[in-house]
Amino acid sequence: MEKTLNLIKNDPWLEPFAGAITGRHQHVLDKEAELTNKGKQTLSDFASGYLYFGLHRTDKGWTFREWAPNATHIYMVGTFNNWEEKAAYKLKKTKEWQLGN
Repeated sequence: MEKTLNLIKNDPWLEPFAGAITGRHQHVLDKEAELTNKGKQTLSDFASGYLYFGLHRTDKGWTFREWAPNATHIYMVGTFNNWEEKAAYKLKKTKEWQLGN
């Protein structure tokens, strides 16, 4: 038996839309579980991922990290290497993809 949300219980005008509201609520719960690794991290931790991933200056130079679980190769390209895939700019896959220190 599906539990009726308090939002719907408290507002009879929402009753005709109960299915859609309940479906959207479940979608939110599913997405939250996905983003938090089923509660192993907080939404705040997930949202702070930019502090680790992306391009960052370090004491030793620059580091670029990317999360791409299905990628087989990743290269950093730009005007600095004529937009060509070069071994020097190939990211190395450990837990995630990384180039630099």
